Amino acid sequence: MMLSRLSLSPTLAASARAASLAHHPSSCAATAAAAQPLRRLLSTSPSSPDPNQANKHKHQDHQQTQKQVRDLRSQSGGHFQTLAYRSLGLMLVTGAALYVYFDIEKEKAARQRAQREADQAVGKPKLGGPFTLLNQDGETVTDATYRGKFMLVYFGFTNCPDVCPEELEKMAAALDSLPPADQSKVQPIFISVDPKRDDVAAVREYVREFHPRLHGLTGTYPMVKATAKAYRVYFSSPPPEEDVDEDYIVDHSIFMYLMDPRGEFVDAYGKNLSAEQMVEKTRRHIEKWEAANGKIRV
Repeated sequence: MMLSRLSLSPTLAASARAASLAHHPSSCAATAAAAQPLRRLLSTSPSSPDPNQANKHKHQDHQQTQKQVRDLRSQSGGHFQTLAYRSLGLMLVTGAALYVYFDIEKEKAARQRAQREADQAVGKPKLGGPFTLLNQDGETVTDATYRGKFMLVYFGFTNCPDVCPEELEKMAAALDSLPPADQSKVQPIFISVDPKRDDVAAVREYVREFHPRLHGLTGTYPMVKATAKAYRVYFSSPPPEEDVDEDYIVDHSIFMYLMDPRGEFVDAYGKNLSAEQMVEKTRRHIEKWEAANGKIRV
């Protein structure tokens, strides 16, 4: 009688009643009635899964996944392509901007250079001019004698203890360091500012010590004075003629003057300028002059 105490589910209770009625044939109707709920329950219970249906679902899921992957790849590819186009466009714009910038800067530098050259031309000192002197062979020469070449002119005196020899040695080194094609385009000239002691013979012996192409010029005191004045060169006057002391020093300006083939002033080289710097500056002046006027004939 323990079963009567247990709380059975409606389905089990129906099954028990059906089994009890099976021992009593007279209760067929009751048995059939009791079996109805069980049949309904069995008919609605879940059936075992269909393998074909499961495979179909898997196939659909796989196709869906592949479609999503393709969509993602397509989106990534489109994004990458867009990014590449943008990067290329940015590079082109940047390149164009740099080109314009450097072109503007180049034009600006050219204008500044032209302005500097114009300023230099406007500010060029009125230096140089006609002169008449005697060369180391006693021949009369003028500024026109040296037309067609650059003149590198230095004023000094043969008894100078140190400065003049140093400057003339520097002049000779610069001349020899010029390109061979340019050496003959420059005529080196030494002009004495001591006409009392520096006669033709003294000048001739002096210039031979420095360079075979160096011309030595001298003359009377008025001739030398006029030449120095044209080149704005200062030099102290020699002692009076009656002074018997011949051991004196002539104070003078220490510059080398570069004159162009027309006899016009181009540049001045001071004592602190090295031979290498003289070569570079002289070479540039020759190139500039030839670019504007044609090759110098030597």
